[in-house]
Amino acid sequence: MTEYVSDNTVVVSVGGITALFQAGVPRPLRPALVGAALAAGVREVGAAPIELPTPTNDGVTVDDVVVAIRELMAEGNAKLFAANGEPKLNALKAKIGKPVTDALRDEAWALVKAEG
Repeated sequence: MTEYVSDNTVVVSVGGITALFQAGVPRPLRPALVGAALAAGVREVGAAPIELPTPTNDGVTVDDVVVAIRELMAEGNAKLFAANGEPKLNALKAKIGKPVTDALRDEAWALVKAEG
């Protein structure tokens, strides 16, 4: 059976079938998951790493995200935040009107937390 590997920890799921890839750990994969796994950056062992498109900020600045986070905090709705406390990307997208990347959210969240 062909083994697959990912450079990052990633979960692939299709129709209730799920596979967890720990970064750098090869594992076999059910045929039903191969397409979704390849789309997530998983590759066959020995194959060159897959270059996934880099998410863009689409004109959204860190300041925009900081303002959106403050507004979400003022609303006081715990469902807008993940279990670890950080704001959910969908909630930020709804506030700003444009997608927000993980990296931009993380940078803005660090600034908000530093403010106390």
